[in-house]
Amino acid sequence: MYKYDCLHFKGYKPCAPKKLCDGCDQYSPWERKILIIKLGALGDVLRTTPVLHAFRRKYPRAHITWATKSNARDMLCTTPHINRLVAVDDPDNGTMLRLLVERFDEVHCYDKEDAAIALAQLARADHKYGFVMNDQGQMAPVNKASQYSFDLGLSDELKFRKNKKSYQELTYESSELTVPKPMDPYEMPLLPADRAVADKLLRSLGWGGDRPIIGLNTGSGRVFRTKQWMEESFEDLARRLARDINARVLLLGGKDEEDRNHRLAEKLGFLAHYPGANFGIRQFAAVLERCAVVVTGDTLAMHLALTVDAPVTALFGSTCDQEVDIYGRGEKIVARPSCAPCYKNECDLPGDRWMACMKEIQSEGVSQSVKRVLAQERARTK
Repeated sequence: MYKYDCLHFKGYKPCAPKKLCDGCDQYSPWERKILIIKLGALGDVLRTTPVLHAFRRKYPRAHITWATKSNARDMLCTTPHINRLVAVDDPDNGTMLRLLVERFDEVHCYDKEDAAIALAQLARADHKYGFVMNDQGQMAPVNKASQYSFDLGLSDELKFRKNKKSYQELTYESSELTVPKPMDPYEMPLLPADRAVADKLLRSLGWGGDRPIIGLNTGSGRVFRTKQWMEESFEDLARRLARDINARVLLLGGKDEEDRNHRLAEKLGFLAHYPGANFGIRQFAAVLERCAVVVTGDTLAMHLALTVDAPVTALFGSTCDQEVDIYGRGEKIVARPSCAPCYKNECDLPGDRWMACMKEIQSEGVSQSVKRVLAQERARTK
């Protein structure tokens, strides 16, 4: 007799203990089978991972499946609290069919994409939380506790002005989980091979621990260009940090920022180094881990820095800073002209009003913030 409800059972290959079920002394039945649906964006996927701690506190022996997209696999594959990681955009492995055949005790959908809410609606489960697609083809909250998060998406007044809850708090509440104080950490363990890449970079530069390394993440990705601070502001900040605190400056970003970072590196010369954009997500996080402070907008890099406990000076203009928990590791600089926050992909204001929010953030103020964060970290680690 096979024990299909065992946490070790694979079905298509021997289990970890490498024993047949009859007479096995390592039979470990799950107490709850949970499906988490969070497809994107990558920063949002990452800041959803704290909820795994809450599930493990509530159900230590739960079997947890996380459904995401292929581009998030590398970010979640080392997370020990996930029993099975599946990508809904991987047709070769029949993921969607599998998820529609299985029965779960609970489905938790934190996403608003059509693919996510449709899957949440169709998945077979005794209890559902978060969002689903209703019969009219519209997103709808499936449990009462998710109503507030749903309302945030429909009311600018509530989201921009009144709400004081972080994304994590909203996630926990939607799943009817106790919100911890302090908040649970992000979950993305680095591997020795990831840290080896960062160590090799610093050795190649001859950078030891004698001077602080300040990471300047200069981009914002393709979706929200309104999160991007001005190129000339990063240049001025780098010069100030090199002059005032003898900082070693790393210019950081993804493929979308390559041209910008090459231009900055050429202008700054020996004052800054651009290591390129050929890092994997965990390798990039390992580089951020080596920084004394990371200056970044509301981007994936900010969430990666918080994951590896790197202090941040985080710049907010078009998005809501109150939804971001920085875990007491740094400072937020928030620009609030009358047009902000707006959550627009591109700024549509004319003339001098274009990108008023990010123009409001001055390099001198950011430099002072970096100095304060450095001092706080030194005092904390004494």
